[in-house]
Amino acid sequence: VIFAFTPLFAPLAARLFARENRVALNDLYWQTAAWIAALSFPILVVTALFAEPVTTTLYGSRYAESASYLAILALGYYVQSALGFNGITLSVFRVVRYIVPLNVLAILVNIGANLVLIPRHGALGAAIGTSGTLVAHNLLKQAALKRTTGLSFFDARYIAIYAMIGLGFAGVFVWTRVVTSDLVLQLPVAAAVCIAVVALSLRRLAVLETFPE
Repeated sequence: VIFAFTPLFAPLAARLFARENRVALNDLYWQTAAWIAALSFPILVVTALFAEPVTTTLYGSRYAESASYLAILALGYYVQSALGFNGITLSVFRVVRYIVPLNVLAILVNIGANLVLIPRHGALGAAIGTSGTLVAHNLLKQAALKRTTGLSFFDARYIAIYAMIGLGFAGVFVWTRVVTSDLVLQLPVAAAVCIAVVALSLRRLAVLETFPE
């Protein structure tokens, strides 16, 4: 989803930067981030909360233990996507003095985390180290974005969308982990929640204004 939005976001962000229109750029940034967060939500549910059936269906029962690794990595990659194009926006503003140190720091943190976690926890440690680095790296890029560009660390206008995503994820988690372990009962409820979250989010995302065609 995030790759699909890249060719839409990057040229427009560069144009708004050239016009020094920070307000419109902030709107573009967070509206695009919210679009990505909403449309990626069903993928998060499938890869994080249904990681075991996905893993065993694709690779067989001998890979069942890998389900937890998929779930952990899915959460890290979702956070990276849901926070939007912070790296591209920093590049548009040409703040190399922030981009390079942040990327180097992320590499060092990832290596350090893996050196600590892998000997103790094996592949689980690698998944935790990688996912944790993704989250930390993106939070640091968000902080750099606010400091160097004036864009919001988080735009409160979209809090309802992110709240729906959080509540939807929590609801499916409780349903699949506490209420029932029957996949036949889990899937319809999860699908209904995904459809509801995406539909309610799109109502707030000005679909016709964004894609008038």
